[in-house]
Amino acid sequence: MRFEEIMREMCESKQIVNNNWNGLKLDGKIMYVTLQFPDENSLNTEPYFMFHSGIFKEGGWVFKRFPWTPSTLDLLSGDWEVRKEEERNDK
Repeated sequence: MRFEEIMREMCESKQIVNNNWNGLKLDGKIMYVTLQFPDENSLNTEPYFMFHSGIFKEGGWVFKRFPWTPSTLDLLSGDWEVRKEEERNDK
């Protein structure tokens, strides 16, 4: 899917991935993007993209999460997908 198509999925709280991301297919590593909607406890006042990068270590998943801005290559890529439910074993 193209980025403008995947945005519809993100608005429905879906996690998205790009098959061209380096390291995405490595065992024990997870990368995906979500669309965050601030609530009354958030310092942000507008929706924003959140990048999730996880690695499996002894005892479970360790995540780094940070706001993300898509690059021109990201916006023009046709390799976006909704993250499959069966891949969501990182909870």
